[in-house]
Amino acid sequence: MIKSCTEIFACSLVSSVGNQPEQVLAMIKNHTPASEANFSYTLKQRVANTFSNTLTELVNQLPEDISPEKILLYTLLPSQKDVRSNVINQEYLSYLCSKNDPVYMQMQQSFSYADKDIIEQLKDHITNLRNSNYELVIFGGVDVDIAAYVLLRQTQTATRTVVTAIEPINNIAVEKINNIILAKDNPIEWAQVTQKLWPFGKYPEFPQEIETKNTLGDMGTATLPMHLALATKQTGNTLIYEPASQAAITVTTHLYSESREN
Repeated sequence: MIKSCTEIFACSLVSSVGNQPEQVLAMIKNHTPASEANFSYTLKQRVANTFSNTLTELVNQLPEDISPEKILLYTLLPSQKDVRSNVINQEYLSYLCSKNDPVYMQMQQSFSYADKDIIEQLKDHITNLRNSNYELVIFGGVDVDIAAYVLLRQTQTATRTVVTAIEPINNIAVEKINNIILAKDNPIEWAQVTQKLWPFGKYPEFPQEIETKNTLGDMGTATLPMHLALATKQTGNTLIYEPASQAAITVTTHLYSESREN
């Protein structure tokens, strides 16, 4: 029996170093430092430009045969304790949606604060897709000058990137990991994790490590969606580490020529 899988069908991002995953990955791999913010616009204008441009690019990639009413637009917001929530909040982003394109108002919209476990929120939406509560989920986050959204769908004929596992970091099959994407908020903690999972001398080589914070800075709630978007341009199995949850998402990217079991 062919099982369905959760596919990252499309993605969209905006950042100071590029608006395509390939561009951003190239800058990260070249160790390009984070750019200074553009202060020629007000904070609200910067958020509006970032949010609107990211969503517009993703909506242009929506399948034409799916009604907007069957799509969930899910946005992660900064904690209400975070000063950024004075601008990046449900009221303002809902206003931008209504102003930009009527299609957004036809979608089911949901917002959630970063106080909740982001990994659990992603798992909940994958479950909703499996239960056919929605046909598509647009999952993303916004910060002042950076945003990222990924388009998730449940399918039996994946041709792009598949979310293959979400589990505690200690449970991953390390020998199958080709790449690691993370933002090193605590390098010492990450060193301890790697020493435990990849002890010296046990494996022939360590996976390619893509550290995003040095180039992209503090991405806030856009971090996990950005990492998912970048994983779509890596080959093989990519581990995305979420330190707050001590969890890992494994994403597999290659072409699927026909239906396959997952």
